[in-house]
Parts: sequence; C-alpha cells; structure tokens
Amino acid sequence: GVLTAYSGKVTVNGKKAKFNQKLKQNDIITTGKKSFCFLLINDNNSVKLFENTSLQLSDDSKNTIFSLKSGAIGSVVKRLQKLTRNYVVKTSTTIASIKGTTFFIKVEDVDNTYFCDCNGSIEVSDVFNKNKQTLKATHHKAIRLTKSKDKIEVKPAKMLYHMDADMDKIAAKIGVTIKWK
Repeated sequence: GVLTAYSGKVTVNGKKAKFNQKLKQNDIITTGKKSFCFLLINDNNSVKLFENTSLQLSDDSKNTIFSLKSGAIGSVVKRLQKLTRNYVVKTSTTIASIKGTTFFIKVEDVDNTYFCDCNGSIEVSDVFNKNKQTLKATHHKAIRLTKSKDKIEVKPAKMLYHMDADMDKIAAKIGVTIKWK
C-alpha cells in the first residue's frame, strides 16, 4: 500500500509519515487527535484512518490483513472480487472478510467494536468464529460486537460515527461513485 495523503500528526512505525510513502509488511500507521490519512491498497482500494487510530498492515498467502488496534477506518474496496485474495479486518472482537464493498469500523473500546456495512456484502464473525454472518446493505447496516468473558454478543446498531459524505470522499480517491439506495 501507499500513504497517499494526510493531515495532522500521522506516523508510520513511530516516525513522521511522508506523502506517497510506500507501506511494508507489519507497518503500523497511527493518527493523532484531529488527524487523518488515506491509504491506497493494491492500487485500487481506498482506506481512511480517522483520528486517534492505530492500524497494522500485514499480508499472508491468501489475505491482506488490517489489524485495527484503536480508532476507526472507512474503506471502499473496489476490485477484490476479481482477485484470489481476501481483504481481512481484525479487531479484538471482530474478523471481517471483504471482497468488494464499502464499510466503516470503529474500535469503541477493548470490548466493543462497531461495524457498518455501508454498501455491499461482508462476511463478519466474532474472534471465536461462533457468530458468523453475512451483512448485505445498499445503505448502511450496522452491528456492535461486545466481548463478555469468553463469548461475544452481536447486536444491531444504529448508523454512528460516519456519514454518506465521509464514504463518498473515500470512494472519490479511487474514482468510484457509491450507488446509495
């Protein structure tokens, strides 16, 4: 991936970020208060890290993996359905497998993750792989995953933390117009 734009305090592995900085395996990107950055992944997928976010990028033979430690990301995944790779987002409560969609995810705290399928289809499960489900949305379908002892509860949630305009800006970075219904 490439860090294509940023504002405010943004670091990669603890060092000040640079425009068009190439990202490597296991890099940790961090945004500060009132800061954000945009990443371009696999040349055609756009990711925005919102303020106070920490995200680690990694890769294995089948997956591009985003480990979201704190904060929030929004993403427009354009063409992974044509690839043999999965796009996986992990938090302390959630594992999401994405092939082409628009989504927003926020780590509310160590035990709670808010996840919104903004437009498209996403396979989501808890980290124990017990509550696996496919979310399908044309205009936002959100859930909250809450860790409680050795289980994770999944409940419907309202649309929070982001708006259509936020997702449209992320999509514009890769020349996509989201078809909201």
